[in-house]
Amino acid sequence: MNSETKQFKAKWSSFTSISTVVVSALVFIFLPYVILSAVPNVYWLVLTVYLLIPALMITLIFYAPFGYRISKDAITVKRLGVDIIIPIDNIKEIRRYNCNRITGPGLRIFGVCGFFGAYGKFWNKEFGSFNTYITNNKDAVFISCKNGKKYVLSPQQPDEFVQNISHNHNFSA
Repeated sequence: MNSETKQFKAKWSSFTSISTVVVSALVFIFLPYVILSAVPNVYWLVLTVYLLIPALMITLIFYAPFGYRISKDAITVKRLGVDIIIPIDNIKEIRRYNCNRITGPGLRIFGVCGFFGAYGKFWNKEFGSFNTYITNNKDAVFISCKNGKKYVLSPQQPDEFVQNISHNHNFSA
C-alpha cells in the first residue's frame, strides 16, 4: 500500500437514524412528561433526568464510530473519544460479513445497538467474542487478528475497504 491514507465514512442505516431520533425524543420529551404526570411537583426528579440521562447519552456518543481510516500500518476506527487502532500486520483475515438485520452483529455483552450505531462487545456462534463498531449492517466487514481479537466494522464502501487491505498484504480475504 502506498504511504497515503484512505478514509471511509460510517454511513448510518435507516435503523440507526430512526433509533437515534426515537431514543433522543423519548429521553428529552416523553420521559420528563411521564415523570411529571405520574408524580406532580417533583421538578428535582425531572431536572435529575435532564442532567443524568443526557450525560449518559453524550458519553455514549464518544464510543460510536464516525469513520474509518486505512494507513500503511493500521486501520483506525474514528470516534469522538479514543480511536480504535487495528495494526495491519496483526490481521490474519478480513472479509465481508453478512450481518443479520434482525439480531444485528450478535448477542450484546456490553454495548449499544441503535443509538448512533452498534458498538461494544458482542458474541455470536460464528466468531465467539468480538468488538463491533458499525452504523450499517449492510456494510459489515469482519476482521480477525493474530492476537485473537475480532472486529466487525461498517465502512461505507465495504468491498473497496476489504480490497484495499487484502490486495496489499498477505492474508485471506
